[in-house]
Amino acid sequence: MKKILAIILLAVSLPLAAQAQNQTAKDFDPGAFTQNLRFEAGGYIGTGGDQVAGMLQMTYTRNFWGPLAWRGGLLATGDGLGYDGYVGVPLSLSYCPGTIALKDRLIMAAENSIFDILFDVITGNTDRIGEDLLANLFLVLFARTELFVGVTPGWWFGEKADFNFGHPRFSTTLDAGVVLSIPIRRLSIDILPTYHYSLGRNIVTEDGPMRHFFSVGVGLSWIF
Repeated sequence: MKKILAIILLAVSLPLAAQAQNQTAKDFDPGAFTQNLRFEAGGYIGTGGDQVAGMLQMTYTRNFWGPLAWRGGLLATGDGLGYDGYVGVPLSLSYCPGTIALKDRLIMAAENSIFDILFDVITGNTDRIGEDLLANLFLVLFARTELFVGVTPGWWFGEKADFNFGHPRFSTTLDAGVVLSIPIRRLSIDILPTYHYSLGRNIVTEDGPMRHFFSVGVGLSWIF
């Protein structure tokens, strides 16, 4: 199963990577590039955090009008969530207003820090000042933020838990998430927290169908 997924990922990614390499002669200008290829690894987490599976994902993004883009890819999980694995095809629409310069990020962080400190002092929560300052400094790292919503049709493989026996394998989730990026010229390091709402009864516990899932991934992107 894992070998088949690896072959599929390789077959899909090679043509895109070749096209990206052919465009290396371009002068670097983030606004001149409209495509993005991302490889991501992380975890797929069920309700309550007690159901976890490792996750690999490849995503291709293409801008079609200003800050709007469509995204498509392939997602696979390993053992966990009561099944041997899961394969899905995430499809989404994303909005990315562009890259924020370091100077502007520092100004925003300073303004937010001043507001947070004043708010903490007024409300008597001075013990939160350190946490707020750290959070604002952390956000300085991310020069680009992308928001996306979409749907992921997929298929669960192998029933490893009695509570899943007899339930449908085909799955559909509604997705919403954010991509926080640290750009390094044509490359970027991405953090991707995503919420998934399951429309089916693929995983059913004694409390009923498991509807809510979260995934968190760290990825490496190449723009071209």
